[in-house]
Amino acid sequence: MEFFMIIQCEQCGARYKIDPSKFTKREIRLRCSRCKHVFTIASERPRILVGKEDADFCSSIRDLFEMEPFDLIFAKDGEEALEKIRRLHPSLVILDVALPKIFGFELAEILKSDPLTQDIRIILLTAVYDKARYKRLPESLYGADDYIEAHHIQDKLLYKVRNLLPGRFREEAARVEPVRKSGVEERTFEETLPEEVRNKSKRLARIIISDIALYNQKKVEEGIRNGDLEKRLAPELQEGAEMMKQRFTEFQPDYCRRLLQNEIEALMNKNRTVHGIS
Repeated sequence: MEFFMIIQCEQCGARYKIDPSKFTKREIRLRCSRCKHVFTIASERPRILVGKEDADFCSSIRDLFEMEPFDLIFAKDGEEALEKIRRLHPSLVILDVALPKIFGFELAEILKSDPLTQDIRIILLTAVYDKARYKRLPESLYGADDYIEAHHIQDKLLYKVRNLLPGRFREEAARVEPVRKSGVEERTFEETLPEEVRNKSKRLARIIISDIALYNQKKVEEGIRNGDLEKRLAPELQEGAEMMKQRFTEFQPDYCRRLLQNEIEALMNKNRTVHGIS
């Protein structure tokens, strides 16, 4: 689906449909075909290039930005993105790290090392849930200005975009919460997992907690009695969370800890009932 700007001749009022991607400069001169009047039009809307191969994803980005004052440009691979960036010089680019032909992170390094493009703001898009997988902090991620995980697109992308753009867009970002409610019900990380994976991970969490309880009986009894079981077992729970992360590499560390915490609560509730502790 293509988007066009509607412009009007200031002399005779004739209207024309213009493709925003034709703005290779910030302003262009046009001659009205009706009255022959020559006039200049300028693009004041920031351009944003989205580098992503997935057409459905690009469509969802169009929907997200539909009511926003930005002109979107799309590229399906790194080579196309680089060509369009150099020709159209967008204000900001959103690059999938796994872009075909040129990786998004490689593209970020190319842009930031070129004096002609180093002022362009860059957000890297990653599909993983654990930023530690990149082995770099976001602020130094291949020269990119920011990054976003795919599951945060709906609630954080617009905030990040506004925050990186100058003037009133940054002011708007400062005034709003970085949360956007979409018309589509969003799923939690757990809800995106296949049922088999959810069941296996919960079974493993239960096994870990049962082993911890077996070899730390005194700690467990004291923790249940004093209501601080999780604090007393903190080292064992950390070790258990790391074990789960090794088994389920796609899991967030927080999610691993939450699974173990759920089993700890169940253990506490069960023992309170058995021993009559309120």
